[in-house]
Amino acid sequence: MGGCASCIGKPACVHTKPDKTLAKKGLTYTRVVLAELGPSLPPPGDRAANLVVAVLGLVETAVANRDNLTELLCRALAFLDILAAYPEELPRLRRYREVVGKYTDHLESIKTHAEVYSNRSCLLKLVTVGGDASTFKQLAEGMRDLGEQVMTLVGMDNNARMQEIKVLLLKVAPYQDPSAEARELVEQNGGLDAVVKDKNLLNLVVEKLDISNRVTIAVICSLLSSGPHQKIAQPDLQLFWFTHFRGESKVPWEELWDKFPSKLEETLQDAALVKQLCTLLEDTGRRDAFQQVLERCNGKTLSAWELSKGFNETSDLLTQICRLLDCEAPMPRPLQHAPSSPKRTAEATQPDDVASVGAAVAWPSQLPPLPPQYIGRGEEAEAVASYLRERGLLVLLAPGGMGKSTLAADVAARLFRAGDATGGALWVDLREAGSAEEVDARFCAALGTKVEKSDNAARILAAIRRLADKSGGGSGLWDMAAVVVVDNAEDAMLQDEAKSTLRGLLREMLTEAPSVRLLLTSRTPLGGGLALEERHVGAISPEAAARLVRATAPDLTINQTKDVAAACRNVPLVLRLVAEALAYGRLVMEDLPKLSAAAAAGCANTDPTSATVRVVLASLGHAQQQAAACLAVFPSAFDVDAAAAVLALTGSQPLVLLRVLCQHGVLQRADGQRYVMHMLVRQQATDLGVQVDGSLRPCAEGRFVRHMLRLLREWAAMYKVPEEWRQALAAARERQADLGRLFELLEGLTPEHGVDVAAVALDLTNKRSVEFLMVLCLVRPMRGPCEALLALLEPGAASAAGQGTEAASGVTGSTPETAAASMLYFLGRYEEADRLYRQALKVAADHVLGPDNPGTYSALVNLGRCLQAQGRYVEAEPLYCQALDLYHRVLGPEHPDTITSIDNLAGCIKARGHYEEVELLYSQALELRKHALGLEHPDTLVIMISLAGSKEDRGLYEEAEALYREAVELRKRILGPEHPDTALAMRKLEACISH
Repeated sequence: MGGCASCIGKPACVHTKPDKTLAKKGLTYTRVVLAELGPSLPPPGDRAANLVVAVLGLVETAVANRDNLTELLCRALAFLDILAAYPEELPRLRRYREVVGKYTDHLESIKTHAEVYSNRSCLLKLVTVGGDASTFKQLAEGMRDLGEQVMTLVGMDNNARMQEIKVLLLKVAPYQDPSAEARELVEQNGGLDAVVKDKNLLNLVVEKLDISNRVTIAVICSLLSSGPHQKIAQPDLQLFWFTHFRGESKVPWEELWDKFPSKLEETLQDAALVKQLCTLLEDTGRRDAFQQVLERCNGKTLSAWELSKGFNETSDLLTQICRLLDCEAPMPRPLQHAPSSPKRTAEATQPDDVASVGAAVAWPSQLPPLPPQYIGRGEEAEAVASYLRERGLLVLLAPGGMGKSTLAADVAARLFRAGDATGGALWVDLREAGSAEEVDARFCAALGTKVEKSDNAARILAAIRRLADKSGGGSGLWDMAAVVVVDNAEDAMLQDEAKSTLRGLLREMLTEAPSVRLLLTSRTPLGGGLALEERHVGAISPEAAARLVRATAPDLTINQTKDVAAACRNVPLVLRLVAEALAYGRLVMEDLPKLSAAAAAGCANTDPTSATVRVVLASLGHAQQQAAACLAVFPSAFDVDAAAAVLALTGSQPLVLLRVLCQHGVLQRADGQRYVMHMLVRQQATDLGVQVDGSLRPCAEGRFVRHMLRLLREWAAMYKVPEEWRQALAAARERQADLGRLFELLEGLTPEHGVDVAAVALDLTNKRSVEFLMVLCLVRPMRGPCEALLALLEPGAASAAGQGTEAASGVTGSTPETAAASMLYFLGRYEEADRLYRQALKVAADHVLGPDNPGTYSALVNLGRCLQAQGRYVEAEPLYCQALDLYHRVLGPEHPDTITSIDNLAGCIKARGHYEEVELLYSQALELRKHALGLEHPDTLVIMISLAGSKEDRGLYEEAEALYREAVELRKRILGPEHPDTALAMRKLEACISH
């Protein structure tokens, strides 16, 4: 094999014009040659060849940006040419595996980048924010660096062909912006909405984009038009929703099933795929399962937001639906691209001791997917499953890294698939649940139950009992109905209230719902007098460990896999990490003594597994170490958008890094959309990051704080939208661990975090955010952060107050004194807040913003609320009136802030006993809320009950009773009869009737 990888067998090899040549000519021939070349290259060169084939296919099918992708492909092929030219010399060199491992790693990044442009959803990004020049530059420079390394390694000869390859690899790669002209045209003609409405303009923009002819005008319209469909990432589903439900944020399930998947043939050109989907979903059980998996808010409808959470933008529709249903496609589909390593994939993803996939079940499973290298626990998993079929609770005890969480997921999946847990298989993650409120919140999130201020245990137990009822019951009290996995229970054991809450819940569940099985994982015993059966989980067998290593690094000999397994002490986490490092050349067999020494040192000090993990993480590249250290800020699973925020990366760079870290075992897939880092990996990545760069951690934490506050603002805004308030609650419930982490970080902010303390304080305590946090019952945990933020703000605020100067930033909303006033108000220190609010109002109205600026309205309302809290109603009323007039005049009568102002004024007047005027205001607010938010919105029902109360105050009992009855019925239907808000409305109704 001495020829060029792309031109073997041809009379000449010319790479002097790496523009569109490879994308237009000889692709089939090149693919065949690469397929033949791959097996002849020593590992990991064989894997690299397969990856180049995959990249070649992606370039061929790219929707846009093909010139830049071709440039990267040519450089990747040039590197492969060198491997083909020196098949005997390179493997004998010690650094061969390391350098080619880096090349393989880099090819994974190029492949991920190319996948972005094989998806038509990239077009919206191209015409709004432009191409991904920074990622292209990084990837091209990476190939240049690798070229230098491999040429130094082999001491390349000076024949003409090698010189051409050298020139190609080392020259600067020019970036060609694929959408500059199209973006300019869109900007010149009034934006995307204007372009979509004008067919001639749209055609001109499409022409400027130079996109694939596979993308129709209908597709372009769906991608560029604004609307709820833009929330859906999966392109086929996005186009389907745009075509059939344009402008709708949600549709009834009956209406969806009337069109899906059969009507996909109108928007999807692949008739065979549509037929497969129809075959897959013709089964009623699978349709029920599909609904249960996607439902997060309302069992009667499906929203675009729920589809965005269930489907990613990179995988095809059939694959993702099969993943959601945990089933196989009805007919095998041919692969478009070669897998990265066929032998490795077959052995790793289908071990013979994993439970087989059964028919779809109609109740939900929240279980995380098993990692592809899950091997060696088959008999143990079946034994645990058999135990739970007969008894109520089992605790899996093991130190970190043994795979107890994965074992628990496997056990629950076996029970679920076998039909033993038809009531559901739920997953409660207690990672970093360090308070009683956090423990309650995690259970409520898994059960889809709203957290309240008190008595959450009763609601959790009621929801657990409903799991048993869902299954239809059994022939006996102890017949199994559902399974609940409680993961990382040891974290709740670190705090007394959390410990007591968890033990109390477990005790009640065992007594009140014995048919719901509980499977816990913990590093430490739970104690507390609970009758808990414990099972210690140890390392896997040496034979299974060797199989795991072999599945990941298939080029190792049998004896070498045994040596690796022994050095890793057969610990699953360490085995996966070390095997990946060996496969990519980051570690070599000669490094095994170093691993053994680290483990021995760990035994002497703290934990041998952690010490070994640290060595493996240290073998990562610098950028990967930094990324892992930053991502360790997440306490639980996170998606690409969250990673992008914390890593401060744009374009495809975050996805590229996540895929590479997954490939190295640093991250695992939590589901189709999210990633998670093992606790031990997270701890060691954090420590290593501090050693590499002490600023990494605080910077990442600061970006995490800003990201979470942005999400909090978004959720609070969604909560005020009729079609989205349920989605806001569901989204926040899923991020309970992140909210807890946010509060923890806010209590310890330092200048190194790089955040604007005043802006953070105002974001946290603005009225909408506080109202939303009240709904989540997270106001109490806010006190600590507010006191810490106030301590940081008070010196600056006091100084500013003493000088009486204008806000330094020019915007009253971000001044330290306004932020300090907001903190003081939240903490109940009204007199101190009063002084600062008055100063802020004067500065805003007289000097900075002017009397008609929304910032001035906020200052009026803030001072009014502060006066009302002190009982100074006469002073507060004119401020509320002035704010209401401004809101009504500038924002309009139906704006949420205008309606809130009416509510504020009514509450103030009611305190003065002017009930007739109060009734008029509440009547006005109710009609506006019905129209703006809908009858079923919680804020609408609050106003309805307030209006009923005002009528009751006036002695209009019959009218009050009618309103109370309506509110009770609505709350029963929306929240359930056992909800505290429903109970409160019922008590008010009973009191009214008693009159």
